[in-house]
Formats: sequence, C-alpha cells, structure tokens
Amino acid sequence: MPCFFGLIFLVDKEVFMMGSYAPKVEMQSFITPVDEAPSGYYNILEGMLHRGAYRVKSQVCDDDGHDWLSWTWTLEIAKDWGE
Repeated sequence: MPCFFGLIFLVDKEVFMMGSYAPKVEMQSFITPVDEAPSGYYNILEGMLHRGAYRVKSQVCDDDGHDWLSWTWTLEIAKDWGE
C-alpha cells in the first residue's frame, strides 16, 4: 500500500488486493497495475505533485492487519535529469 507524502501531508494513498498465494519453493511476484500521478480531486490543491522528492511508505499486510513487510523509498520528480 504505497502512501505518497509531500511536504508534511499525505498526497495520495493506494491499496491493491494481491489475492491468496500458497507457499512455494520458487519465487512468486506481484506487479501492481499502472497508475498515473495523483491530481484533481485527490489533492487539496490542483497539481500538488510538483518537482521535488517525495517519501513513499509501502507495506504488505494481510486482512487481519498484520504487517509482513514495510519499506520507505523516495520518488524524485525533475524537469531534466542531465546526461
């Protein structure tokens, strides 16, 4: 469940249902659906997701709310990345 934080407030929150996966020896993967950057009614101010760095908190939890995996990463939006 990625949560995007800009400045000091929540910009967007997404929840994806992964389904049920039985334990296996081989690695299993899950790819989230493609999504666009939040805008419009998702934000307090129109176009709030501007250039800069955003802290994203992601987690994998079950229906009972048990947190199996959590991590924080940074999304950087820039006009030009240079060469």
